[in-house]
Amino acid sequence: MIIVLSCAVAYALALGMGAFRIYTASASLKMTAEKEFTLLVGKAEAAGALGFMDQAFRDSIRQTVEGSEALAAVLVGGPAGIEYAVQRNSGFLVPSVDGPRFASRFDIADKTLNAPLRLDGVRNATLSAVRMRIKPAMIFSSLQYAFFITILSLCIAAIALIADMAKTKVKATQTGNEDSEGLVPSKPDEAVEANLEIHTIPTGEVDYDIPEIADDFDETSDIHPKQSDATDAPRSEKPAPDNGGLEEPVGLYSPVSGLGWNRYLGERLEAELRRSASFEQDLVLLLSTMHYSDKPTIEELRASADSVIAFFTFRDLAFDWKDNGFALILPNMDLEHGLRISDEYARKICNNSGEKGQDVRIRIGLSARAGRLVNAERLMMEAERALKRAQEDEKSPIVAFKPDPERYRNYISSNT
Repeated sequence: MIIVLSCAVAYALALGMGAFRIYTASASLKMTAEKEFTLLVGKAEAAGALGFMDQAFRDSIRQTVEGSEALAAVLVGGPAGIEYAVQRNSGFLVPSVDGPRFASRFDIADKTLNAPLRLDGVRNATLSAVRMRIKPAMIFSSLQYAFFITILSLCIAAIALIADMAKTKVKATQTGNEDSEGLVPSKPDEAVEANLEIHTIPTGEVDYDIPEIADDFDETSDIHPKQSDATDAPRSEKPAPDNGGLEEPVGLYSPVSGLGWNRYLGERLEAELRRSASFEQDLVLLLSTMHYSDKPTIEELRASADSVIAFFTFRDLAFDWKDNGFALILPNMDLEHGLRISDEYARKICNNSGEKGQDVRIRIGLSARAGRLVNAERLMMEAERALKRAQEDEKSPIVAFKPDPERYRNYISSNT
């Protein structure tokens, strides 16, 4: 940002200096033209005293104009009108019915210089001249000066940018070496558990400042085992969701909770991840479990599910999650927003706990896409680990997995 502002200031300075140089050059030409015109009037009167419009008179005016710095053209008037015209270069005078007149050009001033000639025996003798407003060489010089300042500022900005990129690269390399030192995970669960970097928000705190709990977790570790390792490191089977006694999902929503069937979560999450990547939007996956003081009734479970739908308003993105829990897909939302809204919901549940029934403790784990091209399995793994940490830590009932998009992209590029 500083480099951009510096370049903008340099460009403005270059344009300003160029305009100022053109203005001062034009003002200097004006003063020179006035002095030269006064000198021309004196020479014309001296030559005209010997003979008006004779050869000596004409030569005197022509030589003065051709040798001047600022005068462009001169017209000499007499009893018969315009009797003599001389121009420094062609194009400064144009013909007309009444005789030659001054041309209208950008480099010629609009205001003419006029003076009477005091000559004995000659009436209505006048001298008119037009001055140069600016010379092409002056414009070229000013533009060259502005161009030099612009190129100099670009060079300085490029050097500063290269130095900043080199510094950032060195810092990232050092950080990556420190984070990855000694970590050689061999199983999918170990790859996630050994490198979990989380944010926590203790429920009940008013301040939403998110402290970082730095674990030795590299979220870019490969969580997908190779085919040859599948037999050595089998995944544990996840407990089947409580479907109210039904073996297979019937319809879109569970008749017990009113939320979507857990079996549809992965497919819907994969679709929402593809949509978010297409529109370059973020996405948060929220997993939550409810812990009741006694075994909950069907009515209590349904009331908890209704509170989820009423608070988050995403009925088609809310699903059952294991026993007495729910999973929620929050599109177009970043991780910090997800933490804040989760904290608000947890406060609401805690405040209403015990008013209409038994006490309820809520635990929440979150993860986000965060600009990464991740699949549903990866995001669910991260959110599950965050939820597990929240269940283990009584002081932090809401835990979020904090991914590092840059390190993740570097990992993906080096392993594809």
